[in-house]
Amino acid sequence: MPNPKANVSPRRSVGARDGWIARLNARPGEGPKYLSIAQGLATAVGAGELAPGDRLPPQRRVAEALGCDLTTVTRAYAHARAMGLLDGEVGRGTFVRGAVSPTGPIIDLSMNLPPPAGEESLRDLIGRGLAAMLKNNDPAALMTYRSGMGSLRDKRAAAAWLQPLLGEIDTARICVAPGAQAALAALLAMLAHTGDAVLAEPFTYPGFLAAARLLGVRVAALACDDEGPLPEALEAQCTRVRPKAIYLNPTLQNPTTRTISAVRREAIVAIARNHDLTIIEDDAYGLFAPNVTPLARLAPERVIYLSTLAKCLSPGLRTAFVVSPPALSAQVSEALRAAFLMPVPLLSDMAVHWIESGVAKRLFIAIAAESAARMKLARKILPARARGGLGGFHLWMSAPLGWSAQAYAAAARAQGVVIVASRDFATEMDAEPGVRISLGAPPDRETLARGLCALAALEAEADDDK
Repeated sequence: MPNPKANVSPRRSVGARDGWIARLNARPGEGPKYLSIAQGLATAVGAGELAPGDRLPPQRRVAEALGCDLTTVTRAYAHARAMGLLDGEVGRGTFVRGAVSPTGPIIDLSMNLPPPAGEESLRDLIGRGLAAMLKNNDPAALMTYRSGMGSLRDKRAAAAWLQPLLGEIDTARICVAPGAQAALAALLAMLAHTGDAVLAEPFTYPGFLAAARLLGVRVAALACDDEGPLPEALEAQCTRVRPKAIYLNPTLQNPTTRTISAVRREAIVAIARNHDLTIIEDDAYGLFAPNVTPLARLAPERVIYLSTLAKCLSPGLRTAFVVSPPALSAQVSEALRAAFLMPVPLLSDMAVHWIESGVAKRLFIAIAAESAARMKLARKILPARARGGLGGFHLWMSAPLGWSAQAYAAAARAQGVVIVASRDFATEMDAEPGVRISLGAPPDRETLARGLCALAALEAEADDDK
């Protein structure tokens, strides 16, 4: 008769000082101790250090090895069982079941994209847009090379879209790019070379940090408070590191949601003028705060302004607008052309058609309304320390006392919710453990609420452990 247990891995005992236990002693301050133990188990299983069927040491031996109470280990084992990580057999001990598998579908609160636009059907909008483009254009023109960084029609549409923020713009200053990330990498390469320094906020857009690493450009952090970069710190950094440029996301900043105050903006511009510095203004969320004056309007002679449709309409359009200082227009156009040759005709033409026809404005109004509703929901569920702007669709929240941001994000992931830890945004040292919580990716508010409630439940666990 076949042995039903023939394909089951033999059970092995794991020594009380082996692997994951030793690492827990070397990594204090990773949140409540019982959650840290459970997460250490999950990490060991995910790495293959513990295999399904392995028998864990008795709880008392683990407690002695870690120098903690037996009740803490008991609670950790219970939490790991609830995660689906462990099984227990009376009289035989506790065994590894397998890697953590959150119950239910993953709720993604990590991707910072706009929420669905209410009753608007993207399928219908895209279908009508394509039909109009094919009716009014030769299809071959949508699938071939184009010269320049956008046609006059493209630039006029961009100027109309940005008019609420920048006022009247000379179209000669405008370039159309296939996404803000591509444009940002090209601008950074134009302004700085390997070994040069560029200034940025302590936590900033990861795409900028990635481009800087690729180019070998050093990013120096600016000291900030709730109003933005401190003028005296900016002045000192300009003297100390002699930066080639300043990169700022001044409105509803990603990830901290901070909007630089009007007084601080004037001070930043004055210092940049004094040191003859170029500012890259990444205004991805500017349209959500139309009453805030962009840096490019205060100092058009030295601010390269970058605006993307990814955050206010859809990342799938892969369309961004670059507005250059008049003296840099030719150089910026050359840098962009060297990096990506041209905008993507099919996508940029769709964006232009939406702007000209009024679809883009209608879509943005619906997205802004849904963002506001989701922000209201988040503020109701999450603790008060979760910070969010009046517009936009992401929040910044410090980790609970005693937790690292990575431990908090890992604990959320074990509950089926994905958020982003502060380390991914850190310019230099991750001094303030926090997480970015993005509200746009869930398909509806009900799904979003489930994810936010899971985070709130982690808060309750942290409070119970105090």
